[in-house]
Amino acid sequence: MGDFSVIKKLCVAFLSCFMVISAAWSGKIANLEYIHNAIQAEWGFFLPWNEEVRSTMAAANMKYLLHAMDETNWTVNSEDISDYAEDPLATMRAADTNATDVAVVDLIDVRGLTFRTTTDTTEFSIKIAAKGTFTIKWGDGVNETFTHDTTEQKTYSHTYDKAEAHYIKLLGKATEYNSTGGDIIVQYSDGGVDESLGEVSGATPTIKIATPANLYKIYNSLGSVFPTLADGSQPSFNTFCEGCTNLVGPIPANLLAGITGESDKAYQFRRMFLNCYKLNGEIPAGMFAGITGRPTTAQFMQTFYNCKSLTGGIPADVFGGLNGDVTLALFYETFNGARGLTGALSDQLFANIGGAPKPMMFLGTFGCVNLPDGECWSKMSMKNPIPAKLFGKIEGAPAYKMFHSTFAFSGHTGGYPAGLFAGIKGPGAPGMFEATFQQARGMGGQIPEDFFAGITWSPDMSRAFALTFCQTWAGGNIPENLFTEYDEDGNYVRGIEGAPSAEMFNGTWTDSGASNLPAKLFAGIRGKPAKAMFANTFHWNSVGDIPEGFFDGIEGEPAESMFSGTFSAGDAWSSTTKIPKGLFAKISGPAAKNMFNGTFSNNKSLVDIGYDAATGTSGHPIFGNITGSWVSGMFSNTFSNATKLASDSAKMTVITENEDGTTSSAIKYLYEVFTPSGDANTYNGATGLTDYANIPELWK
Repeated sequence: MGDFSVIKKLCVAFLSCFMVISAAWSGKIANLEYIHNAIQAEWGFFLPWNEEVRSTMAAANMKYLLHAMDETNWTVNSEDISDYAEDPLATMRAADTNATDVAVVDLIDVRGLTFRTTTDTTEFSIKIAAKGTFTIKWGDGVNETFTHDTTEQKTYSHTYDKAEAHYIKLLGKATEYNSTGGDIIVQYSDGGVDESLGEVSGATPTIKIATPANLYKIYNSLGSVFPTLADGSQPSFNTFCEGCTNLVGPIPANLLAGITGESDKAYQFRRMFLNCYKLNGEIPAGMFAGITGRPTTAQFMQTFYNCKSLTGGIPADVFGGLNGDVTLALFYETFNGARGLTGALSDQLFANIGGAPKPMMFLGTFGCVNLPDGECWSKMSMKNPIPAKLFGKIEGAPAYKMFHSTFAFSGHTGGYPAGLFAGIKGPGAPGMFEATFQQARGMGGQIPEDFFAGITWSPDMSRAFALTFCQTWAGGNIPENLFTEYDEDGNYVRGIEGAPSAEMFNGTWTDSGASNLPAKLFAGIRGKPAKAMFANTFHWNSVGDIPEGFFDGIEGEPAESMFSGTFSAGDAWSSTTKIPKGLFAKISGPAAKNMFNGTFSNNKSLVDIGYDAATGTSGHPIFGNITGSWVSGMFSNTFSNATKLASDSAKMTVITENEDGTTSSAIKYLYEVFTPSGDANTYNGATGLTDYANIPELWK
């Protein structure tokens, strides 16, 4: 019937406030309609009118208000838990709007783990994977008590006589949890899929809403039914409310109360609220702080993915109990698309999480990618600087996709903090900084020259810096020592020194506002060409003229798409006027598909091909001894729409082996060596070339 000491305390609190003669506090006299509307607004439930009510616009007294609280408590708990209307303080004195608002918040008491359904609910299902005796009060007078004698997942369902909102209460205590799970397959933001991680402990959710579209609200604690057990074992809320598209907040502050200690569950909170895009309010402070000790695999993977209605900041202590080494995919897209979050990231957010990097550990953590409504970068609210020490305890060699899309499409401002990746030291890894800041358009200022200072070469660095600063609109100069540093005598100091990998710099600065090309930017990149290694690297930028020897370290047989779109531009971005002689001279061998497809296309500032700065002359070869017959796309659109070109068209050095074993060389136009299999459009629009009249039609 309720705790009368609490009833008295609460009643006195708002009744005394009402009775104090204070015009500043007192609200308007509440009518009956106001009370019922206030209950519905706060709890999503319309309390039926008392049969004796003649006019809903009549003034309400305190007794009616408290009776309404009793009726609501009975409705949401399926039992009598309060007798507020019988208390001596329940007088006939008029109730005002302020007293009503206080009562609706403080006197309605939802006990146990309770779910409120949407108003169109005719069926509701819950999946449970835990031993124990449980009772489900379905909210229509039907109560179901059962003993779940296995930890295997079982579905409990109920059908209602009519569609309306129901308050479903789950009572009982779990006694054992599922310690096995199913295969987990990781899908990346770029659409790629990793191999299955196999049988993952804790992958099976302890509780899961099986009719997610019909959940409207959650009250109280999951831990009240599924706490940490005496032996330390914990529940898993993997996919607990995935796809609950009608769930609103706020998230109960005590949602995980009773869940404490070191977790033994991988994927424990994976996709817990994935795509709950109506979930509003703030993330409770210390929400996961009861989980202590080392993190588990993918523990917070996509926990709040696409929860775009959440507001406030990310509490600094939300993971406050974790203390140990980072794990595989630990914060994979944890807040991805939660674009309503505001405030600055605290440098204490991962304060006790360290150790050597792990694959995908921060993939898409604060980004806004791969979401159905697109263009979410412009709506991201977290517009504060990134703390320099955010990853301060992460130390060791890079790992696969470790910072893939971490801040991509985010609203962060304030530039690139020096030392952000200071602890990352060792041989590079595939995709390690892929799209890290892609379309984080509030970022600006200079990239620190030691930003990647600890990275050294490894045999596979595919997509290592692909799209890293793509469309950041950052502006400023690219530091010459960003990837490799040499002293004044040309001696190696630090950085990457070795052959390129596939797509290593694919789109790194596409449409980024980069304004220069440092002569030694790629001085350490030395070796055989790789597929799409420099595809679109400086696409749509005003980077000025290309330094001589810019790609001198690249030597060997051509690779597919190796320079596709590298310096391609648009009207507003063109600034390259001269292509230096011998730019690609060290690349020789059989032609490859799309190898120079659109390399300089749309560069309408380009005047000269094969310029020699030492002599001030033009017309020198820029290509080396490329052999074989025409391959699809090899020179397609290479100089198309370069409308200001006024030099000879592109030339190459042809090496011929003589019968006596010697070689001879000759300089020839591209069109003298190769015949396109169709319209190549290599020089389309470049009518100012001195030899334009001699160029075969298939090249134009």
